[in-house]
Amino acid sequence: MSLKTHVIFDSVRAVFARNAEMIGGSMARKEKARRLMTRIVNVLSARMEMGSPMVCMYLLGHPDHYKSHRFAVFYWQSYVREARRFWHEDDPHCDMMPPDKVALIKRRGRIVGLSPVYDYIYRPVELSDICLYDWVRRCCRVKLPNKAIENNVSESAYESDATTARTEKVGLFAMLKCHPLSDTHRTRSVAEKDALVPNFAGPILPRPDQGDREYYCSVM
Repeated sequence: MSLKTHVIFDSVRAVFARNAEMIGGSMARKEKARRLMTRIVNVLSARMEMGSPMVCMYLLGHPDHYKSHRFAVFYWQSYVREARRFWHEDDPHCDMMPPDKVALIKRRGRIVGLSPVYDYIYRPVELSDICLYDWVRRCCRVKLPNKAIENNVSESAYESDATTARTEKVGLFAMLKCHPLSDTHRTRSVAEKDALVPNFAGPILPRPDQGDREYYCSVM
């Protein structure tokens, strides 16, 4: 069983912290490196030893942690870049952002780039009034079974929420034809009670009292 990434980095940090005096000493660099690597390997080996309760949890398919909410990773910079490029062709903020990563797929004999931003840009007509924040919380792209693709299936429903006196759109909805995966995928929308909590990944969100006010407003 492999260690979690944060456990590995924590082990390396602990070894460097405990051997700060040796690192700053007069020993040869080659010998320092050899000793550090030996101790890092020893620490990682010790942490890979798992107790019987943890092994049983893995074998029975139980989680190794519990949480009250489920989270959705949200890379917000890609959406900000896409929204701002129509008004700011030479945007200094976009120039500082890392380039977007897209998946290359073959559709109708052509190679096209697929970005998660497309899921929101070409969202179903039924979900055209949903904001980006709610989209991240409640919507995701799902692949249809081959049989459903042949029959061009699109299932949707409207679920009444008595507590908020509103109607929620839940189910599968067809994306706009401009989306590269419109023939084989659908957008699934879940009810508010099943919504996820967005986990904003990437740089720190801009603040209203610091930096470029216009950029902050566009991000918000």
